[in-house]
Amino acid sequence: MRLPFCHSLVSEVTEAKILHRLCRASVSWSPLEFHLSSLTFATVVTPRGRIWHRHLVRTVMLLSRVIDESPLWLIVNGRPQEALQVFGKVARWHGVDLPPESDMKRLVEEQAAEAQNTSPKRSSMGSLLKSVVDDVVILLKTPRLRTITLTIYFIYIMGAMVYYGLSLSGANISDDPYLYLVLSGLMELPAYIFSGFIVQHFRRKSSLSFSFFITTAVLLAVAFTPTEYSTTLFALAMVGKMAITTSYMMVVFFSSELFPTEVRGRGISTAYMMARLGGMGAPFITDLVGSVYPWVPFVIFGSGALLAGAGTFLLPETRGQVLPDTVAHLEVRER
Repeated sequence: MRLPFCHSLVSEVTEAKILHRLCRASVSWSPLEFHLSSLTFATVVTPRGRIWHRHLVRTVMLLSRVIDESPLWLIVNGRPQEALQVFGKVARWHGVDLPPESDMKRLVEEQAAEAQNTSPKRSSMGSLLKSVVDDVVILLKTPRLRTITLTIYFIYIMGAMVYYGLSLSGANISDDPYLYLVLSGLMELPAYIFSGFIVQHFRRKSSLSFSFFITTAVLLAVAFTPTEYSTTLFALAMVGKMAITTSYMMVVFFSSELFPTEVRGRGISTAYMMARLGGMGAPFITDLVGSVYPWVPFVIFGSGALLAGAGTFLLPETRGQVLPDTVAHLEVRER
């Protein structure tokens, strides 16, 4: 759950020209998390290790109190005074002057009033179940947001299926699956660098679709390359892993710019949930299908990447655009 909330908060409080760096740093930390988790679980069997784990949890809980809430979220949810306090703190940190307090207060209150008028009202006595259902339904309620939501869900499912499927295909590519796993992990490092450079200098839609199409071409080449060309197969698989990692990084960044502030957390969180569905299907494709027809999984993964790249064209371009605060803002902008 860390990634969706981190991306949502970072996208709302970070300047656009450096947002891609922070999103890339957040995701690129994930491989190290897996290694640290292994060390953590290894110490859980000792009494001293369990005490250490409890201290880690307390430390994280204390750190969460230091982080301010997103000012955009505060405005959208009718808390303008708290948003003004956050703006003032940020201005002091950066040594800049805000407009006169009266002007800031007027602007923030106008935005808060507009957000309250355009956001769905809920009774405080409403059932919790209805509230949860409404939170999900709002992502599908309006035409443009529905298109964005369903397209992002599909891209996340396909991207995760290809990413994890290629990671688990060592037995079908190399005689040494352990070496394959290590090198495929190392191929993610240049992907983190390339993805940041690409989103900084090029348009989001064309970059993401091109990366998926490169993945498609490489995986189809793997599928139809004879097995006796083992070195060629291995090299193609490494290029494919770098391409799909680049695609995955870019779609994470892209999705944080697509959803309006009032539903950004819900949109990104549910998109990650959809990605888990694609990840769960990958082992069945590589093991069950790949054990009978070794080339078929790569055709499936290549086709998935092709469909994800084509789906990108249904999304609006966000480079140079102001992040929408409400669903109404999004619908008006994309009309």
